[in-house]
Amino acid sequence: MILSFLLAALPTAEAQAKPFMWGVGPSVNTYLFPFGYPHSFPTTDDGNGNNNPDSNLSKSDFVMGFGGKGVMYMNWFWRAALRPTFTRGMDDSGYSAWSLSVEVDRTIQAANGINILAGAGLGTGGFTFDQGSSGGSLTARQLYARGQAGAMFRNPTRSYEVMIFAILGFSGQEEYTFNGNSYVNGGFNLLGEEASSESLGGGLYSPVIGVEGTVYFGDFTPNKKRRPQKKNKNKKFKKKK
Repeated sequence: MILSFLLAALPTAEAQAKPFMWGVGPSVNTYLFPFGYPHSFPTTDDGNGNNNPDSNLSKSDFVMGFGGKGVMYMNWFWRAALRPTFTRGMDDSGYSAWSLSVEVDRTIQAANGINILAGAGLGTGGFTFDQGSSGGSLTARQLYARGQAGAMFRNPTRSYEVMIFAILGFSGQEEYTFNGNSYVNGGFNLLGEEASSESLGGGLYSPVIGVEGTVYFGDFTPNKKRRPQKKNKNKKFKKKK
């Protein structure tokens, strides 16, 4: 008797465990602002102008990011996302970066297979500007917050998404190496800082505004077992005699 009850309940338990909707796929992005990345490089103040990264290093005029993104919907309105990304300058800047962010988005409006979303997240990563013997090498770690808004065009097994995003963050310890000399700072610079004697100032790496496109492969047919049940407001009650 008990075994029969458990077997009957098993399909319901599996349906409840299944995500409301989910998808994973490749993602590509590029920066729209600033027009040359970063806003500014750090500076040195060691009395030797030849070792100044702000004058030795070249900014990246065209940045692109390549990675993946996975999303899981809890219901119609809320979803969680995980995003690993590798970013590089598509020029001679020697810029490369990696990042990993965790995000939450909310569906603001959904109709005819189009979802309008907005959300935010937190991430960490690191970057390098490596311009060899001509400009030296600059490295740092970063923590950042990310906000985004856009639209997803939803199909049962494949969906397409376009997002505008903004990033605001600060760098950890930065290190600049040039001509056998190395300069470091204390890190955690939000707006950059001036260099002190024989040290490295802080660069300015945010805010950043960009656009991103993602293709998801998964199951975008809502799990009806997890859909919130609507109350029937028109339910009629019999009057007691």
